[in-house]
Amino acid sequence: MLRLAVVGIDGSGKSTTTLRAIQQISRSLFVVKPGRPNIVAVNGRIRNYLPAAGEFFEKLFARADRTKSRMLIGQTRILFIVYLAAMESWMVRRFSPQVVLSSRCPILDSAVYEEFYYPVTTRHLDLEQRLEMSRIVTRLPPRSGYFHLLTPVPLAMDRIYKRIQRLYSPSLVTRDYWLHLHENPPVLHRISQRIETALFIVRKRFGSGVLQIDTTHRDEFEVANIVSECTLKLPADFSEPLYLRV
Repeated sequence: MLRLAVVGIDGSGKSTTTLRAIQQISRSLFVVKPGRPNIVAVNGRIRNYLPAAGEFFEKLFARADRTKSRMLIGQTRILFIVYLAAMESWMVRRFSPQVVLSSRCPILDSAVYEEFYYPVTTRHLDLEQRLEMSRIVTRLPPRSGYFHLLTPVPLAMDRIYKRIQRLYSPSLVTRDYWLHLHENPPVLHRISQRIETALFIVRKRFGSGVLQIDTTHRDEFEVANIVSECTLKLPADFSEPLYLRV
């Protein structure tokens, strides 16, 4: 079974790309996606699994984000990572899929974002130690491979603002009101660097493959096509520390 993750900074198009790729991959393979939402996909058909759980976290995140409290937001994200890990384990046992494809990695994302939301508690741990701690806490195996969406920070911020304009009326409050606490250029630059370092570590330590995809001049359709085509070419027992960039 392949365990794959699409990773990148906010605004890189992870969620949309993952959903489009799942639809394509599921025409040939049985795919599940834990998270928001949980998805079961087979024969090109996508089904939302336990939608109430996803809706609960959407509301929880919205309330926490409005407080602008770094610790409270961090606590809700930790709760979600615990849920995400448990849901992945349950869906694997329940459905025996051929592919697990997620738009976040419970191991990598928690290790990277810990530095921002819990700087005091993590200052004595380097990134490799945080990755190992996340792996132990989630009790999940390392990913077979990662699709790393490379997006310049200015372009990512532009996409984030466009997303906000689609979701919220600009007459209510300024668009910056809706930004997540870490959605600003300096922090996104730092997160981007940490993701690069984390991927280097998981390649070296766990043998995970990495395909970097430049999204600067590609839309979600093109990126999803790359993800699905590469996934369909991988053998089920894939475990190679390859590193490619397209």
